[in-house]
Amino acid sequence: PRSPAPRSPAAASQPSSRMGLPAAAPAAPQPVAHRTTSLEDPLMSSTSYFQSYSRGRPESERPPTDAGSIHSKYMLPMQPDHREDLPQSPLRFAPSSRQAPLGPFPQARGAVLQHKLEEVAPEALALRIRVDEALARGHLHPAELQQILKTADDILSCSHLADADLERVAWPKQVLGQMREAAACLDAWQKSEMVAKRVIGGEGAGAGEARTALRDLLAAWCHVCALARGPLPIELGLDRRARGAAPMVSALLDQALAALRQRPDVAAAGDLEVLLKAGIARPELQERGIASLLQQALQELTEVLQGILRHSGDPAAVSGPTVEPPELLWRAVVDGDIGTVSEIIQQGALVSGRTRDPRGHSVFWDACAFHRTEVALLLLRHFPPDAPNGVDLGETHARNGNNLLHLVSGMQPFTPHAGGLFVMLFERMPEVLQLHRNSRGQTFLHVAAGRLNFRVLRFAATRGFSDPFTIADNAGWSPLSLLEHHLSVHKVAEHPPPCRDLAGARLPSWCRLGALQPPAAGSGSKPPLADVEVAVEDAERGLVHLYAHRIVLAASCEAWHAALRGSKAAVVDGDKEEGPPMHPLRLDPQLCSNADVALLMLRFLYTGEVGECSFKSKAPLLLQLLRMCVRCRLPAALRDWALDAMLRCLDGKENAMVLPTLLLEAASFSLVAEERQFVSRRLVRWFEEWRAIVDDKVGAPRTLEAALSEVEVVVARAEQSAKARAQVMGVHSGSAPLGSGYYAEDPLGKSMRGTVMMSQFAGVPRRM
Repeated sequence: PRSPAPRSPAAASQPSSRMGLPAAAPAAPQPVAHRTTSLEDPLMSSTSYFQSYSRGRPESERPPTDAGSIHSKYMLPMQPDHREDLPQSPLRFAPSSRQAPLGPFPQARGAVLQHKLEEVAPEALALRIRVDEALARGHLHPAELQQILKTADDILSCSHLADADLERVAWPKQVLGQMREAAACLDAWQKSEMVAKRVIGGEGAGAGEARTALRDLLAAWCHVCALARGPLPIELGLDRRARGAAPMVSALLDQALAALRQRPDVAAAGDLEVLLKAGIARPELQERGIASLLQQALQELTEVLQGILRHSGDPAAVSGPTVEPPELLWRAVVDGDIGTVSEIIQQGALVSGRTRDPRGHSVFWDACAFHRTEVALLLLRHFPPDAPNGVDLGETHARNGNNLLHLVSGMQPFTPHAGGLFVMLFERMPEVLQLHRNSRGQTFLHVAAGRLNFRVLRFAATRGFSDPFTIADNAGWSPLSLLEHHLSVHKVAEHPPPCRDLAGARLPSWCRLGALQPPAAGSGSKPPLADVEVAVEDAERGLVHLYAHRIVLAASCEAWHAALRGSKAAVVDGDKEEGPPMHPLRLDPQLCSNADVALLMLRFLYTGEVGECSFKSKAPLLLQLLRMCVRCRLPAALRDWALDAMLRCLDGKENAMVLPTLLLEAASFSLVAEERQFVSRRLVRWFEEWRAIVDDKVGAPRTLEAALSEVEVVVARAEQSAKARAQVMGVHSGSAPLGSGYYAEDPLGKSMRGTVMMSQFAGVPRRM
């Protein structure tokens, strides 16, 4: 094919008249030779399509091209004197034997993609072989990992293709993705090491900076340990890294604790406590001995927080900027004038949430003590605890030892705003402050129980608190015993609902089916025409066999019907004349593990009534009967009888063991509201005994929360009834103000909160 004749340098330097510029001497028109295509030419793209137009323009007016990109590689051949100046691509692809012929227009995207894949295929295959060899060796050094990723990135950059496209030419996409994640983990570990060393070597680093460096270091270490268990055989050298990580963790902990001792900050201490507890629970940190360092630091942090509490009432301990506030501020806080308080803050007259009144209480303390919830939220918004001039979460009363949670738990009325304030304070406090006990040995749970504040009690249960509900104060009262005292005084859910009428389930007198009911276990006899052998795994007597009839069992339970239809009959003792063949039916030992329970259940199917019951006062066996009725869908009358009998024998330690199961499975047992409330009341009474026997740290808070929710409904309904009666008689019923120090007697004797009050936040109840 013939290519256009090259222009002379003089002609190339002349401006083009087509651009509207004056020409010195118009050249004679030359015949234009049409360019033909060749199999040796590169693939034509949009850039090469306009190359003839660009070639006719001066060098200074040509559009810039990226010689290192894939588009410049595929452009039409340029002038020889200009080709030598172009930089070469870092990867030289092998020329393809198959190249599409050039045409006057760009080819389709699929053809372009296929051509690029053919060019990059040798490089992708070589990379795949290199990756497979590294994995086959069983060990991969991090430096080799970086080299493989560098090669892969170069191929991607030069080919301008994605991983998904390169999969068609043996591109190791999945392995490269795993390698990139591993490289990111290693980079994060190196960065965390550098930051930790900088913080340790720096002077004057605060607790927050040390905590952040410690958090990043522990997180990076956990990721590196997870990488060691991954699919890639990377030589991580965990032992060597652990020997270097442990001293850095110890140094960061010492620096954070020293900063807290020098400048007490409850919010920073709370964040550090959360980090330490989370780290102690991680198995990656337990294997290398780092968890022991965190456990020791947690104990030291507890001592630091106790020191903060001892000095919280000292006005000299107040840090941050202070300005003498106007007298109007204290009156506005007491009256709950949120507009005046906001205006004082905007004018700069109040610059700290720790500003104290003449009695030594902070402005935030006064807002909580006088139940001014909106003012407290305003102060908390302007002066957050983590700010230098923020509110002091560790502030306690110098005389009675109450903290902020004691104050907020006793707010009356406990509005949704008060609940939000309590949650904000609780979440930012470390556990030492959350379970702080005042001079009477009472936590905030004692206050909430004394005030019948079920919102706070349920919130504590949702946060996993169960053991603190059983902590007794100096007088021997725990939060649950205090709550039980209030409920018993007002007779909340004292008695179970009436028994259901089961007369309709009894079979008529003319029905003689009861004569064929199964005999007692171990009697050695079978009822006439018995053709089912029921096997029961008795917990005490072992395997026990009871005999019944297929037609009765199949008509009573669909599951038994299906099981008996699929069973094969067997001849008993090899004598066909003794009776029909026996079909086996085995009861699930998870549902029934007592032969007496199974016998009563079978006999009820023949008579429709419960005769003599040997376990009527044993709640665990009644629970087995109830579960069999629910799972096997036996007659509802038998389920109702079992439930009524169980509700009347829930006292005592042994019977109280079924209370959590009965409450959590109330929906499947079809318990009505009155029955759930009665079970919840019994659970509140026997929770401490049940908790001492059963070590269930996960299920105990969930069970307690469910019980408190049911009891709250009864108490709220009783309170509304008492207020309605008081309004009819023209008498105001209510409770004494929080911390009043005396016990108030309700004029009607019916108020849920007025009969028994606690001195100084839920002390020992006494009668007037």
